[in-house]
Amino acid sequence: MNRTTQYAMEVIEGKIKTGELVKLACQRHLDDLERQGTEDFPYVFDENKANRILNFCEKLKFTDGEAEIVGTFIKLMLFQCFILGSLFGWVHKDTGYRRFRKSFAMLARKNSKSILNSCIGLYMTGFDNYRGAQTYMTATKLKQARICWGEAVKFINMDRDLRAFFKIRDHSSEVISKHNEGIMMALGKDTGTIDGFNPHCG
Repeated sequence: MNRTTQYAMEVIEGKIKTGELVKLACQRHLDDLERQGTEDFPYVFDENKANRILNFCEKLKFTDGEAEIVGTFIKLMLFQCFILGSLFGWVHKDTGYRRFRKSFAMLARKNSKSILNSCIGLYMTGFDNYRGAQTYMTATKLKQARICWGEAVKFINMDRDLRAFFKIRDHSSEVISKHNEGIMMALGKDTGTIDGFNPHCG
């Protein structure tokens, strides 16, 4: 069983305690799995696409924390698998376009929000099969936006292959994908005018 569905089942079965909104999201996932292939439901859950983002994240290494953790591969928690798998796995059966274009994840402190967003940012910038992808990490202040952007930079610096794949422009808070001309940028309300603003992910 894929980890996205596993989390949903364990929540509904009461094995994992969550709030009501999470339960509803999990129940929707399970209900919609049953609706696949019916005439009035145009979406399918593509396990390969869900697993692709999970596998990508777990090829990255922890850059902060206790000494025995730093440099080891990330191991996603089940709730993180559900978030990522839902976003990337549900697609339109005919077009392949993602079902969910927006998401809102409210997590307590120390639940790896920046790490999760940094993983998504790197994936969408360089590995989403989209040339010239523009990814923006935003906050009220540029300094805040650079926290998440900086996590992505640390992932790159930790990995030799990613260092060859991306170019870091610290002075302009940019990461450039060399193979598809994608760009990931930190933006704040205090950031100056941006030309050619056409976000692929934000």
